[in-house]
Amino acid sequence: MSLGGIARLGLVMLSIQAGAQVAAINLGHAPGSVRSSNEPLPTGSVTGHVFCADTHRPARLARVMLRPVPVSRKDGPRADGLSFMGFGSGGNGQTGMDGEFNLTHVRPGSYYISVQMPGYVDPINTVDHHDLDNSSDEAQARVQQKLQMIQVGSDSTSIDLTLERGGALSGVVRYEDGSPASNVRVLPMMFRDGKHVTIPFTGSLNATDDRGQFRITGLPPGTYYVDADITLPSTRLMRNNDPEIARSSRRLFNVFAPGTFSRSKATPFEVGYGSERNDVEITLNLSGLHTVGGHVAISETNKKRQYVSLREAGVEDGFSRSAQADSNGSFTLEDVPDGTYCLIITGSRTPVAMVTVHGADVTDLNLAPASQQSAQ
Repeated sequence: MSLGGIARLGLVMLSIQAGAQVAAINLGHAPGSVRSSNEPLPTGSVTGHVFCADTHRPARLARVMLRPVPVSRKDGPRADGLSFMGFGSGGNGQTGMDGEFNLTHVRPGSYYISVQMPGYVDPINTVDHHDLDNSSDEAQARVQQKLQMIQVGSDSTSIDLTLERGGALSGVVRYEDGSPASNVRVLPMMFRDGKHVTIPFTGSLNATDDRGQFRITGLPPGTYYVDADITLPSTRLMRNNDPEIARSSRRLFNVFAPGTFSRSKATPFEVGYGSERNDVEITLNLSGLHTVGGHVAISETNKKRQYVSLREAGVEDGFSRSAQADSNGSFTLEDVPDGTYCLIITGSRTPVAMVTVHGADVTDLNLAPASQQSAQ
């Protein structure tokens, strides 16, 4: 091995050791602060068993984690993300062949329990994560309607849990010519009572295989819209050497089943415990898209570059695009499907213009803030 290779290897080893030291320093300490190396580890522990509701068998090799119940800043430090991963609370382990787990060195406090096992619903995912992270009494009351909270002191606390088999969504993603779209990430968007519910990403990355097929498991009951994400390099780099524009040199497409860029026009899929929908088909129709562009007026008092946003008119959760104008005020919005859109620029809360795209590019727009329009 070359000297450079040894040096690089030494750097990697140092990084790993440093990470281990950070974990050891934080272990068992209150979130948001650092435990002294002389401070003894907490003596609290959480033990129990995890079972599968459908088989009545142990949930083997499931990952068990403690998530501190958030508290308001006036009452104490607020729980942070590291605690959920086990670095802040000591609560991170795995079940054995009999479904038993034992989490040691847990600091005193109140916790929810997360259990991750392929195909099954993590109890944490049955609640809205906006509520889960909210320390208000109202939000925590909603959480505790579905999740059991445990109190940990200086001794052992015991709890048994049962996992429900989650729902599944499976199907295929194709290009418009019928060929399979491989290596495309597919994400479920969950809605309850007509509102988007934030849940963490379930399972491993749901990328399509060589046949364009995918399967998403462990979903809690609800209504889902299935979104295929694809990223392509920007064509603007070939036409413009502006370094500011080059920084955002990618084109992100969000295509909802069956093949629309607008969530409001997508097909909803109902999922329940243990159910499977295997009829999800998404067609990536990336041709026939257009460019919307033009010029934004630059005021004498504000020389900052303007951002231009395009939003589908009259549609909630419709198609949208945004881009930053260059130093001369020129802007380009790529990959816009046919439709009617409103245009909003920096500092304007209301649309400054409307544009209809139908079968051709629209590149001659002249935009100005509402204040300048009224002055004219």
